[in-house]
Amino acid sequence: MPGWPRSIHGVVLRRRIRERKKRVPWHTYVNSALEVAMPTITMWILCHYGSPVSALTGSISYAYFLLIILSPLRLDPWLCIFTGALAVAGYGALVGAYWPELARAWVGPAALMHLSFFHRGILLAAGGLAAGFVSLRIRATVIATLREVQERERVVDLFGQHVFAERREPDSLAAHGPDAGVARSLRNGPRYS
Repeated sequence: MPGWPRSIHGVVLRRRIRERKKRVPWHTYVNSALEVAMPTITMWILCHYGSPVSALTGSISYAYFLLIILSPLRLDPWLCIFTGALAVAGYGALVGAYWPELARAWVGPAALMHLSFFHRGILLAAGGLAAGFVSLRIRATVIATLREVQERERVVDLFGQHVFAERREPDSLAAHGPDAGVARSLRNGPRYS
């Protein structure tokens, strides 16, 4: 993402956090659409000013896969599917718009050309679905882990209250006896200087 949209996004996000406003879910979808538009626009420029075959079969089309692979980090499976669908739509629109030029410049059988571009669209769609599944699994794992940590904290707090109540009496007696310094050092832990 270029610098100026990111800085505008950061300013808006900081203001929303400062004002304690809740997250707007459609913002992530708009952000995802802008991210997917970047490789599409780049390939369109390359198709317009260069060779459509090299632009649509070149390495820039792999940027879609990078965006799809990174989409599960937002932990929203529908966003992953949306990202994959946008990638298919963007790539498909470019292939459809430049189909006559692709057919003229393609070296090899026409059936292989059809299969090649169709296969790329299917892979993008499958990538979006797979990313959605991964996002769902990551989200379920994170939620289960957070529940387990909360349960452990509850048990430790409950156990700590009972132990502290039992230990309070001996500690208060030891604080005034001949071994007061030893009891205090055991309670406070070792000192390192």
